[in-house]
Formats: sequence, C-alpha cells, structure tokens
Amino acid sequence: MDSFSAALTEAASPHAAWAAERVDRYNAHLRGKPFGRDIARGLVHVEDRAVPAGLLGTYAEDRTFKWGWAYGDPPGAPDVVHAQRLREIGLRLAVPELTEPLVDLNGFSDPRLAAERLAILALGLLGAGGLVRHGHGGRAVTFLISDDPGIEAAGPEPSMIETWLRDGAALFSDHGPGPGAAVVRGYAERHDLPVRTTADGVETGGVEAGGVEFDLPGGGRVLARIGGGDRLDKVEVTVPDGDVPPPRERYARIVELEADQPLPDGLLNAAAPAVLGAFHAQFALWDLLKEKGWRGDPAPEWDPAAGRLRFGDVLDVAARAIGGLDRDSHTWEWAGDDADATGWIRSVAREHGAGHLAEDVVELGDGPRWQWVAGFLARSAARPEGTRGTWTVAGGSGGNLEFEVAVTDPAAPEWGSLGVLCAAVESAADILQPLVPREHRYAVMRSMVYGHFERLGMVPFHVGEPDMFMGNMGLYEVRVMIAYDGTVNSAHWGMQGTLG
Repeated sequence: MDSFSAALTEAASPHAAWAAERVDRYNAHLRGKPFGRDIARGLVHVEDRAVPAGLLGTYAEDRTFKWGWAYGDPPGAPDVVHAQRLREIGLRLAVPELTEPLVDLNGFSDPRLAAERLAILALGLLGAGGLVRHGHGGRAVTFLISDDPGIEAAGPEPSMIETWLRDGAALFSDHGPGPGAAVVRGYAERHDLPVRTTADGVETGGVEAGGVEFDLPGGGRVLARIGGGDRLDKVEVTVPDGDVPPPRERYARIVELEADQPLPDGLLNAAAPAVLGAFHAQFALWDLLKEKGWRGDPAPEWDPAAGRLRFGDVLDVAARAIGGLDRDSHTWEWAGDDADATGWIRSVAREHGAGHLAEDVVELGDGPRWQWVAGFLARSAARPEGTRGTWTVAGGSGGNLEFEVAVTDPAAPEWGSLGVLCAAVESAADILQPLVPREHRYAVMRSMVYGHFERLGMVPFHVGEPDMFMGNMGLYEVRVMIAYDGTVNSAHWGMQGTLG
C-alpha cells in the first residue's frame, strides 16, 4: 500500500491539520530546552517540569511500526496509557492500523516518513500535546507522546494556516489529493470557528472546484478551494488590517532527541565507505561458510600466534588482529602499534580532531553510543587492500571481552554478490546511524554508499523523489532508498530497468 486505509483517513482527517499545527508549536516549544524521559513512570521532563508522557510506538529496520500497547503492559500502565487509549479509539471506529500490533509500511515510498505521519495522526486522534522521537539502536526509532500543559493554547496564526492545512492533507498518502474538505473543516471545528461550504470556486483542470470557508478571530477569513478528487487546491487567507504576514519558519518534523555526537563529521564521511566494505566482505565470507555447511557452531576460534581464524573443520583462514572490546570497562584496545594496518583509521581520526581514538587504549565512556563507536572503529580499520572483512571472536570466560580480527586470506572472497552488497548497506547504516546527527546523516550515507561503489568500480548516479543512491555494474543496478531524514530505508538490486 502507498496510503493509509479509508477508515483511518475518515477518522483522522478532521484532526490532521490541528495535529500538524500542534507538532509545529510543540517542536518550537522544545527547542533549546533540557529534555529527559522516565517512560516507566509515564513522564518526560521539560526544564524543571514533569509532563505526562508515554510510549506511542516504535519503528523497526524491517519497516514496520509496533504500537506501545502491543508490548504487553497491563491496562492503565503509565508508560502506555496513550497507546492503549488509541487502540480503544481504533476498535470503536474499526481502524485496522490502530488495532493491529504491527503496521507494515513497506508499500510506502518512504516507510520511515510514513511512520512519522502515522504518529502525527495518532496525536490528532488523541488530542495530545506533542511528539518526540529518539533512536534506540541501529535505524530503529521510538516515538513518545506527551501532554504538556506548559504550552499555552493559541488560536490560528494567519501566516501559518495554509502551511498547516497542506501539512495535514499530506499525511495520508504518498500519492493522490488527500481528504481536503474534511481536513479544512476539521481544523476550523477544532478551533471552534464558524465553517461553511461555499460554491465560490475556480475551474482547475476542467473540474469546477467548490470550497470550504471559515472565519478567523478578529474578522479574517480563510477560503480553501477543493478540486477534483477532494484535492486541497488554493488557500486564500485574508485579514482586515492588510496583507497576511509571510509564514515563519516551521518545525514540521517531530523533534529528534540526540545524544552528543561522539565522532566528528569529517571522520565519519572519510571512514563510512570502509565500514560498508567490511560488512560486504564479511557477509560474502558468511555465504562461503554456509555453502561449506557451517552454521555458527562450533564458534570461530582465533589463534593470534599463528594468525589464523578457524571455523571448526570447515575453514581455516589467515587473519590479523584489529583490537579488543572490553564491555565491562567500556574500553577499546588497538592491536599492534600505530604503524601497522590499523594506522590508517588512527591517522584519519587525528586528522579530524579525534586523536583520543588513536590512543592505544580508547575510553568509550558511558554514553548511549559507546558500542557503536567500537563497531565503527573495528570495521573502519579493515580498509587496507587485501582485507576480507572483519570477524568478532569471544574471549575469556565471562563473555564480556571480544576480539576483532580482519580476514586477510586470499582464499576468502574479497566481495560478495550484489545481494550481499544490499544486506551490507543496511547493516553498515545500522552502525553509522546512531553516531550521526539528523542534519549530517544524508551526507554520511552518501559518502558510505558512493565511496564503496567507487571501490567496486560501479558507476554511481543519483535520483530524487524518492531519494535514492544508485550504482550500475554491467547490466545490473543497485538502488539504496534514502528516507526523508537521511537514513537508509532499504537497498535492492536487479537488472537495469526492472526495479520499477
């Protein structure tokens, strides 16, 4: 599907523009303010205020949305009270998206954007205060919904009404006109404004358009012209004192909570292709091992004295040490010295102002992203030519010590198939996404994909709407679909001209 159900459209369209307004105002309200969450108690903290909030739902890497009520909390649990109330609305109105635990968004051109739209529609149905989102590992996203009485109720802003009406109408489908009349009428009714249908329309594409009209406080007026297919065409706003001010900057996307960025942008851009290359070669080795009958048992063994990585009796390959991760102390220790094969990434780290990552022992800290920093270091260190990807080997009896080794044996595959490449793109994005703020994510994903395409000898090119990074290899092409926030949605391959 590339649109939400008729039942959800009918239920949510009267609240959609109001929800778009609410998201804008809530986002502006949160800008620059300390924010924390205590979802188990059903609270978020904005500055020194505790505000009721809960888990609305989560979006996963398989492009599905799971509602908070589906996690099994008892009725009335403070962390999911909003989500449970939303399910009751869904049952009453027979809306499938609100009553199924998982909503499959794979049919949308941008599933990640569809998840955000679904969250905004939920806010409108609930009449809630606002939404925030945060990553919880890889490319997954958690949506929180809150009631914040600290935001003063405000009437419509004449300069923003057209923006909010169009944002609301655009929430329902990738294509098509949207429920224009219901969105406009519902917005007026949410603000208790007199609303009426009018025949005052214009001819658009040979179709006579009607309109929905409502009065503004203070004597202004809004006329929304509705074209064929219930499309919201032209919006005219008039005020008694002259021209309507130009629209201000709006915050149309849900606020994303981000931890401090642990790595500089320049370092991420430079090393991202190496991370993808390490996954590509590792997955190719996985395929070779499966062909030989290895399924993960016995566990691989690392023999540092011999420089060999052994997969039971199935495969024995030359390898070199990269480093070790101690999960108890949150430290990464480089193997060897700065002159060996790990020297490239250590040099790049210094070049981009992250010299602490080049120290023999790297303190990863207690922040929420230390594990991804370790994964980034291990895989980016596998860049030198001749490396066949990386492998993680458990060390010690406690299970909290891991060794990372790079396969260097020419008998191992250097690269895998284009299908393997697509899987590697998504896994590399899982490592990199938690390390990249939203505003820099697109650039890093572009560097990752096109940098590795160049190494493979692929011809890269870019296509927009929906945004995708593409590469050709002979008769075949790879398409990496990019979400509205710069995240990799998915990767596919096939014969040129066959992917739609």
